[in-house]
Amino acid sequence: LRHRDQMQLKINQHYNDIISYLINTSVFFARDGPEVYQKWVSYVDSVDGYLQEAVRVNCKNSLIELAIGINGNGKQPPAPLFKVEVILENNHNQASHIFQPAQVKFLPNFSELGDDVSGVVNQMSDAFASLTRLVNIKKLVRTSNASKLSFVDIIEDDEEIRKQRRAIYTGMQDNERNVNEYLE
Repeated sequence: LRHRDQMQLKINQHYNDIISYLINTSVFFARDGPEVYQKWVSYVDSVDGYLQEAVRVNCKNSLIELAIGINGNGKQPPAPLFKVEVILENNHNQASHIFQPAQVKFLPNFSELGDDVSGVVNQMSDAFASLTRLVNIKKLVRTSNASKLSFVDIIEDDEEIRKQRRAIYTGMQDNERNVNEYLE
């Protein structure tokens, strides 16, 4: 399995463990009155809030690490993050015996590498797409609080996460420009 798939599986397993724990705990309060039920709903809502913050911080910190890997930490240049093969191609036309200057070719090229990095950055929130907000799980709360944003929406709307994404995209463009300038 790819790393992201492994992490998504792990996230889902932990999330299901939390749900199971809460369902098992809710059995103790199932027959109590409306006041106890309201306390239970408040508790589930607070756990849901902690999970929301954990998801947001997890994504932000992952993007920060990637941004540092691409841009460096401000004190030192970035350490090698990607394996790129550099191939020196000799363009010799044997029929006409014309020699052209050799060219440097990167595998993957910067466009492909940029697409891969963009895919990772854009798909990071997908790891949380299958997670239902706790307050919307009928086994935990009889009345749904559908006004809460999904975890994916929380990630997409977060300004700090957007800032890190911009830093990554800008860093990739800067690195490509610097290499092209060096080659010229």
